[in-house]
Amino acid sequence: MILNLPIMLIIALSIIILFLLIYIWKRRNELDLNTVFDNIPDAILVLDVNNEVVKINSSAKTLFGVDVFHNNIHELKSTDYSEKEFKKGEKTYFGRKKPIINATGNYSGALIIINDITKQKQLEEILLKSRENYKEIIDGMNDTAWIIDFNFKFIDANKAAVKKLGYSRKELLSVGPEDIDPNLSKEIIRNLIKEMPKDKIQTFETKHRTKTGKIIPVEIVSSLVNYQGKQAILSIARDITQRKKSEEALRQSQEEFSSLFQSNPEATVYTDKDGIVININPKFTELFGYTLEEFKGKSIDSGLIQPPERIGEAKKYTQKAILDGYVAFETVRKKKDGTLIPVFISGSPVIVNNDVKGTIAVFYDISDRIKMEKQLKRLSRIDTLTRTLNRRYGMELILRQLKLSKRNSSPLLLSFVDINNFKAINDKYGHQEGDKVLKEIAEIFKTTIRETDILCRIGGDEFLLAFPHNSLEDAPKIKKRLEKNLTKYNKESRKEYQVNLSMGFSEYTPEKPKTLDALIAIADKQMYKEKSEKNNE
Repeated sequence: MILNLPIMLIIALSIIILFLLIYIWKRRNELDLNTVFDNIPDAILVLDVNNEVVKINSSAKTLFGVDVFHNNIHELKSTDYSEKEFKKGEKTYFGRKKPIINATGNYSGALIIINDITKQKQLEEILLKSRENYKEIIDGMNDTAWIIDFNFKFIDANKAAVKKLGYSRKELLSVGPEDIDPNLSKEIIRNLIKEMPKDKIQTFETKHRTKTGKIIPVEIVSSLVNYQGKQAILSIARDITQRKKSEEALRQSQEEFSSLFQSNPEATVYTDKDGIVININPKFTELFGYTLEEFKGKSIDSGLIQPPERIGEAKKYTQKAILDGYVAFETVRKKKDGTLIPVFISGSPVIVNNDVKGTIAVFYDISDRIKMEKQLKRLSRIDTLTRTLNRRYGMELILRQLKLSKRNSSPLLLSFVDINNFKAINDKYGHQEGDKVLKEIAEIFKTTIRETDILCRIGGDEFLLAFPHNSLEDAPKIKKRLEKNLTKYNKESRKEYQVNLSMGFSEYTPEKPKTLDALIAIADKQMYKEKSEKNNE
């Protein structure tokens, strides 16, 4: 298991780097968004792809607790991109919902923008009654405002228009909208006037160009009014530079998160706070076989990727990730085709404005690691030359068998085996030939003994064999089978030398128990006695 530490460290570092990137991304963009966001005079609410409010600015917070705003915001949320005018006391507000489209053209959320249009509405009412107080109100506005006739010319403008656009009032009254707006032509203006709804407000976004050439993004609010006995258009332009910066920061933030999410080298899934899948990355599809269309909208713990017996475990850890802030564990998951795979799962909640919005879980396929661990474990138990059990693991298994024999009141036969004249084979024919003899003798043992018997190499040319449920009475039969196979081997190998074995036996019985060391000593003594007798023949 010590050899496996680098692999676990790599996985741990991968997890740390992933969540560090997410943390850095969130912190950097939160600073940028909060600075710009909270300085926008309009009330703005940011919706995620599930139409849930995930962020509001300072202006929105002052309105959010009022019932009339809750009702109208709910109505805007529940519809597609729409507009709504509503009142609260003496004030009039205009709300609208607009989509947030990312760089790839996909929908990634929406903005609800609420403007205080009280002054505009007051201005309309006053213009309908008289023009006496018009100049006082329009010049008191911070937003650019002007009157446009149906010849597409400015016929009046307020002080803010003069100040922000850099033109004198005389200069402004000699031009029209197309002269300050690079996006407008007379044809577009004609269509806008033609589509102007009666008794309603028309809104759109465009850009204004100042006298010095500076481009300012603006939101235009227009309506039909009576001006000096004629129908005209009142247009009020609000500078939305800060809002655009906020939208761009939000878009970049979402793009960076999406890029990080999609390019993560490990299978990743994003769920809402109820465990419903919102998104998966390509690696998730590669690992489990499910596409986003197949998985989106389903519960992460529904059993699609869990074996039936693991569903309870999955639900427990999903809740733990939300409550504790982080989980990491090894388990088994299921591919689309039913294949089971070992995985390491790390999960963390997604928190926006101190509110848990969902979780992100990363799945690491640890099949190769598990396979390597098993291989290392197996190699740690096997003698590399003969492929028999090594001394340490062989002795461990024999000790276990002794305990079973004691518990079951059954005998155990032990045999100590040595290859006769093995040193002479090494000296005359070389160690390569000697190694070949060891491997071939080990194969003879394997074909002679039962699957339940234990065979291990304890060093050099010596082997130890254990035969559960056998006693000294069975020793002659075992020895006879082994000698028969050895005779066949010597005959078929046609070597210049014959391979012979010396064997000693000892017996464990519950009535007269002995330690393993004592049993080995007895068998070893018997083996040397047989070897001595063969050498004297």
